[in-house]
Amino acid sequence: MTRKITFLMILAAMMSTVKAQWSLKPEIGIMLVNSENNYKWDNRFTTGLGAEYEWKAGNLDWGLQSGLYYTQRGFENYINRGYGAYGYNYNYNNNYGYYNINRGFIQLPVKLNLYIPICEDVRLVVGVGPYVGYSIHTSWGYGSYYYSTYPEGEYGNGNTTSYEDAWKNKPAIRKWDYGIGATVGLEIKRVILSASYDMSFGKEVKTQKGGLQYHNLTFTAGYRFKMGK
Repeated sequence: MTRKITFLMILAAMMSTVKAQWSLKPEIGIMLVNSENNYKWDNRFTTGLGAEYEWKAGNLDWGLQSGLYYTQRGFENYINRGYGAYGYNYNYNNNYGYYNINRGFIQLPVKLNLYIPICEDVRLVVGVGPYVGYSIHTSWGYGSYYYSTYPEGEYGNGNTTSYEDAWKNKPAIRKWDYGIGATVGLEIKRVILSASYDMSFGKEVKTQKGGLQYHNLTFTAGYRFKMGK
């Protein structure tokens, strides 16, 4: 009996040191997206509403955050294929083209945050966790330009067309995405400025190799609305 009472007293003392609070955190920002199939970084847009359960354990502040966010993926790639060589007395045919893809996702992250006080009203936040996303829209683009070089000069003709017309047998797009990310930022009073890096592993088409598909750098600004005491 004495042991049970002692255990309950220790548990109550531990619980009394934990102070918990809910918060809502709307955010908006820009993304820099780089596909594994393309070396160019493209800018995209993100916004969302996060909900966080924050508690204090000893001298450390922790938070478990989730929410719904709109994020974007995509890239633009250029192709330049040539046949033959300049300076010869036969036709030189060159095919120059581009294709792009733009996708929008509803993303659900789960992130564990650690808050480190720097000075009064300023905290450093470091977070890490996985996410899952579902595509709500996808748009494709395709264009090409053909030209030939003859001994007497150069001429050509160009055309642009939609992806649907250019590639009749386009691959089926997968809807789901998943990955993992890390965040670092500053919370100044209730204003939150943060930068995050995400790795996306969800394949866009079945024929893609597995593994890392996108690198995502995100810079956001947000505000914390505290719920209750």
